[in-house]
Amino acid sequence: MPWKWMAIESLTMFEFSKQTNVWSFGVTAWEIFALGEKPYPNYTWDNDFVQCLRSGMRLPMPIHATDEMYNFRQNKLEKLLNKWSANFITYCRYSKLKECWSEISNMRPNIGDIKQFFEDRQRCNIK
Repeated sequence: MPWKWMAIESLTMFEFSKQTNVWSFGVTAWEIFALGEKPYPNYTWDNDFVQCLRSGMRLPMPIHATDEMYNFRQNKLEKLLNKWSANFITYCRYSKLKECWSEISNMRPNIGDIKQFFEDRQRCNIK
């Protein structure tokens, strides 16, 4: 079973949905931007791994991903908070759950939003 790519609800209740696919996509995208590194290399599939995920453990930002890629909606958050202190914005940037790996499945972006995000970046690079 591909447990390293499975959402928490898939690991614990064997539930599968479009939102669990988003979790898996996030892990696959992480592998791409980490140039093929293995996700969670020091873990095995057991209750400790699930508890770590429930406690907020997520894959670290891969070296070849921008902060914007790692935190999909970071720029929107910063625009809303542009009158707040830089320290608060930095706190939000690094404490924000990575959206594809949100424990609450309906808080994950839909695949269309992710597709649009990467298409927008591609268009900017082509011009």
